[in-house]
Amino acid sequence: LTAAAELRRRGVRAPLAFLAHTTAYAYEAFRVDAMQYLHIPFRPEQLTALLDRATEPEYGPVIPVTTAMGLRALPFADIEYLECTHHVVHFHLASGEDVPSLSVRVPFAQVAQPLLADERFVQLHRSYVVNLAAVSQLAVGEFWMQSGARVPVPRGREPAARTALKDYLEKQFR
Repeated sequence: LTAAAELRRRGVRAPLAFLAHTTAYAYEAFRVDAMQYLHIPFRPEQLTALLDRATEPEYGPVIPVTTAMGLRALPFADIEYLECTHHVVHFHLASGEDVPSLSVRVPFAQVAQPLLADERFVQLHRSYVVNLAAVSQLAVGEFWMQSGARVPVPRGREPAARTALKDYLEKQFR
């Protein structure tokens, strides 16, 4: 419980579940935002349900962003695209919210590196990173996002954009 409390204090959104022989600590477990507290012995289907829930997007990876309001953890699944202008990275969320970072003095690719390590994200323009899961279509010269936003794709990068989107979509439907 102490370790779980420390993880939450640091902003970690990983799923937490507790398995115990007694229910004595259930209340404390839920105070650290545990998703489940199973009493031992438990049925196999209870564990299966727990594992299924733990893989839902709510508990997916996050990227920490330093904003004017403080440090904020943005789930990858909530990010539609990133846009870098004048040393500020704007994290455009599926909800329509724009989360601007504080001024950054490192290359944009370095800021975006955690996202680019995830198969959902691609950088086809020097100032933009796009979440392929949030693309509704690739039109001439731009990605159309599910929110209605349009992200430019340089003319010479359209074949790479088409391939990246096609490959991503094919993996989702296998």
